[in-house]
This record gives sequence, structure tokens and C-alpha cells, in this order.
Amino acid sequence: MFYHLMAVLIIGVTALLMVYAIKYTFKSWNLPGYIYPMAIGVSMLGYNVWAEYSWYSRTAAALPAHIKVVRTYSHAFPLQPWTYLLPYTNRFAAVDLSSKRPLPKSEGLTKASLILAKRFEPTIEVAFLYDCQKRQAAEIDNALRFTEEGLPVNAAWSSDASLTPMIEAVCDTKT
Repeated sequence: MFYHLMAVLIIGVTALLMVYAIKYTFKSWNLPGYIYPMAIGVSMLGYNVWAEYSWYSRTAAALPAHIKVVRTYSHAFPLQPWTYLLPYTNRFAAVDLSSKRPLPKSEGLTKASLILAKRFEPTIEVAFLYDCQKRQAAEIDNALRFTEEGLPVNAAWSSDASLTPMIEAVCDTKT
């Protein structure tokens, strides 16, 4: 967020210097005095809108090949009324296929990490168990217990439709 703030300030100063240079290079144009704050405001707002709308595409393009985005979340905000017409993506969920490991002594059980990324917030990595035969997933948390063979005992399995892309990414991808 600090770099974003610095970029906004640099954009504003650059706009100010450009308008100043134009005004004093072409003195015959007789530009009004309000052109300075208007140019600064428009340039800063334009950069913010560009940064918000391009964040997901820039971030997703920078991900390594073994991380597969499985879901995006659009955002609309009252202080940005245009986002109700054109919402932007400010967070996503991705599966880290390099963390994919089959559970020993189990049929179809696989462990892999889910990455939750949101603009201006720390990225969270959550471990999940996937039952590829039953098409279910369960979060690995402190309450989950395993048998001596390494099989889950009290997994909270879910086959919710929102988990389908995640399950498909893990179960249908060969590593």
C-alpha cells in the first residue's frame, strides 16, 4: 500500500510539472489557474482506477505455472459508484499444485494448499484434503484428527458447489 501511495503522489507531481511546462511554454494559450489542481486530481484518480481494475490481471500474470486460479471475486463499493456497473476483481483463490500430495494408505485422498489473495491484505495459505473419488474437500485445521495410518477421522467434508473448481483443479490435474 505504501508503494501505491508513493505512485499516486509521483503521478500528481508529474501532472503538475507537465501542466506547468505547457503553461509557460505556450504563454499565449492563457490557461486558467484551476488547471493545476484539476490536472493533479484527474491524473491521480485515473491512476487509482487503472490500478484497481488491473490488479487482478497483473497479479495473476505474475503467478508461477504451478498455481492455478480457481475463483475470482468481484467488488462494488458505494464510494465508487461506477463499480456497480463495472465491478473489479479485488481478490481470488488459487490452488498450489506443487503442494499436491496423495495421502499414503488412502484411495483418492490428496492434500494441497489453497491460496487466498486480496488486494492490500496479506496472502493466506490454507491446507485442504480432497477426496477425488467422492468429489469432496475438507479444510485441515486444528480439530482434524488422523489415525495411525494417516487417514482423517473427523474431517468436515463438503461438496459445496463453490468448492467444485478447487476440487477439479486438484483432482483432474496430473502432477
